[in-house]
Amino acid sequence: MAVTLETIETITPTAQRLSARFTPCGDYLIAGGFEGLLHRWPMTGDLRTELAVIKGHHGWVAAIGFHPTESKVFSGDSWGGLACHDYRVDNPLTLWNRASAHDGWLRAIAVGADGSWLASCGKDHNVQCWKTKNGKLTQRLEGHKTDVYSLAVHAETQALVSGDAHGEVIVWNRKKGTSTKRFDASELFLQHRLQDVGGVKCMVFSPDGKTLYVGGTRPKGGGNVQGVPLIIGFDWNTGKEVFNREFGAVGDVYVHEMQFHNNGLLMAVTSGNPGTGQLLFIDTNAVAGEGETAESELPYRNNKLSNCHSISLHPDGDQFAVTTTSKGSNGNGRRLDKDGNYLGNHSPIYLMQPSVSADQE
Repeated sequence: MAVTLETIETITPTAQRLSARFTPCGDYLIAGGFEGLLHRWPMTGDLRTELAVIKGHHGWVAAIGFHPTESKVFSGDSWGGLACHDYRVDNPLTLWNRASAHDGWLRAIAVGADGSWLASCGKDHNVQCWKTKNGKLTQRLEGHKTDVYSLAVHAETQALVSGDAHGEVIVWNRKKGTSTKRFDASELFLQHRLQDVGGVKCMVFSPDGKTLYVGGTRPKGGGNVQGVPLIIGFDWNTGKEVFNREFGAVGDVYVHEMQFHNNGLLMAVTSGNPGTGQLLFIDTNAVAGEGETAESELPYRNNKLSNCHSISLHPDGDQFAVTTTSKGSNGNGRRLDKDGNYLGNHSPIYLMQPSVSADQE
């Protein structure tokens, strides 16, 4: 199986964006950034002119979730704030806001299938559940011993899963407020000198719900973190490890996000050293033949993109968006324009569409 990609369009924000998500209706693309705002672009019609921004945060906005049937976007920031807005109105107002939902960075949001509840996690080691209609805290799930980075919800059972900075994955019984089982993804963690490196950066279930995939890095060292992007798969029922593959080289570092395409392939994006990024399509059922590597098995690999941080599949199941970083980016002030002004980074967002063909003999 081989994949070819067509870049349909490129959205070029003036500043850096941490993530971009299609709304469940498919009519909008919404992205969070460093300035405490949510940015919106219409996906209907021919023009991608940015709409009025959504305000209400004080820190970086990286965590985004949506109500499945109502036009509500839930967002979390690096100060621990959690907010809800109506993304369809011309000038969105805050429907509710919990400025101190977490003590420190709110890392991820997951929304239940019926839209009545959402979960958040963060730096305070906690997973918390909230009513989506009014932002009322209903539950605090305690069991992690470090920062909680990622969340996922099983489509059939609605079990809530959380992954932390040390590679521990906990499955929660929300009714009882207790953990039901744990998966060991500690390969994604390294204590290097005084630094904790790695962790479960992202999680996704296979379309049939039988496998939980967790992504991060196989850490090699801290400081300027080095490591090889790593994805581990666990059998949902038994907890047995059924998938373990590296993708790329040491400088490619982290798998930042994963999502299954409707063609059955796992899409993943990575971000490593400045200017280093990958977009991957992975056949999780492929078995390596003699002399083959993880890279040679891939239906598609693009390592020309710069520091990819998010990937979002459109509700049509075909088109997707990849959030990247401008090429030649750095933060040390050396890049100046002809007038001596510092050129800040920005985040090109690529709208892409794949086509799949059988491998030629």
